[in-house]
Amino acid sequence: MARIVVIGAGIVGLATAWQLQRRGHQVTVVERRDGVAEGTSFANAGQLSYAYVAPFAGPGVLSSIPRWLLQADGPLRLAGVLNPAFMRWAARFVSLCNAGASAYTTRRLFELAMLSRKEWDQCFKLVPDRFSFARKGKLIVHRRAGALDAAERTAAWLAPYGYVQQRLSAAQCIEVEPALASVEKELVGGIYTPGEEAADCYRLCVEMSNAMRAAAMPVSFNFGTAVTRLLTAGRQVRGVATAEGEIEADRVIVASGIDARNLLAPLGVKVPLWPIKGYSLSVPIADEAACPRVSVTDYDNKIAFARLGPVLRAAGIADLVGHSLALDARRIATLKRGIARVFPALSLDAPLAEWTGLRPATPSGRPILGPTRYENLFVNVGHGSLGFTLAMGSARVVADLLDERNQEIELDGFLMA
Repeated sequence: MARIVVIGAGIVGLATAWQLQRRGHQVTVVERRDGVAEGTSFANAGQLSYAYVAPFAGPGVLSSIPRWLLQADGPLRLAGVLNPAFMRWAARFVSLCNAGASAYTTRRLFELAMLSRKEWDQCFKLVPDRFSFARKGKLIVHRRAGALDAAERTAAWLAPYGYVQQRLSAAQCIEVEPALASVEKELVGGIYTPGEEAADCYRLCVEMSNAMRAAAMPVSFNFGTAVTRLLTAGRQVRGVATAEGEIEADRVIVASGIDARNLLAPLGVKVPLWPIKGYSLSVPIADEAACPRVSVTDYDNKIAFARLGPVLRAAGIADLVGHSLALDARRIATLKRGIARVFPALSLDAPLAEWTGLRPATPSGRPILGPTRYENLFVNVGHGSLGFTLAMGSARVVADLLDERNQEIELDGFLMA
């Protein structure tokens, strides 16, 4: 049994603590906020998209950026681009916007996603189902034939893995999701994956933390406790320093999202992270017929919709604007228009829960997992928009590395260079 400190109580940190506790380790979670999942995990899209893991850095992205930037409701905004750290991140991103790099990353992420799905299935059986879990499938709708053809080609290589995806006509999309009827004439079709899932990430984090505190060997949670620095002794870390004092540990795992970059930098551990700012709206459902049953993604407008119990979560936008968490009213308006465009019968009159968060992204889109130059310091960071989907698989990988167990997947592309 090792004394392990996990830094971060978002979905990735909690999944890491979950895996380690079940192996008999003494786990302490340290979180600067006042509770679990109060950062990027709080109101994310809610989709567990195991089959849809292609990275942002793809072969068609660079040519699309000018169009996105010129669109009033475009999914991308840029600011602070002269920041040297951003310029380094962006240069690496640009170098990876090709078919070969994208295919490599997609395969790596899909293998990690399949591991994560297996691990999530086990977790979901062990916590109370109070997090709006549903396995109703996911439908990505397209308005351009070329984009739909490309999506079908991407889906084809998943067939050998036994993952079912179907190309649908516009009429078939409406059969799967009748709430899309008003936009049928705009659509050329869609890709439907029956086995995809959705859940309220925040509520799941609450249930997981409750279960871990109630266990025979409970996980200790230190909320409102910011880690100011990592304590080192030679080539090892011996714990963490906080304003409330030091916490000693045999192992330390950094799973604190975008905060990880500044925490690790004084030790010479460089993680290529940059925040991609996203937004969401949670819409109370007044009319069941107006709300989708399956998860829907509007491919052209880059907005994802998921039914989470009594609300519809609409999420999207990829703003590269630095570290500000200020809500931009223009981007909230973009989401509202996106909802009205796809589901015009859905009422937006009731108060809507508005949210923004910073997705910690690597240029490649692959998370960074495992050991660092300090032999007992590990990282689990850089999941971008796939944090919820990949969290439990990433946690399994890190726990196996820490315990020196055999891995279930190939780790090439995930380990720190």
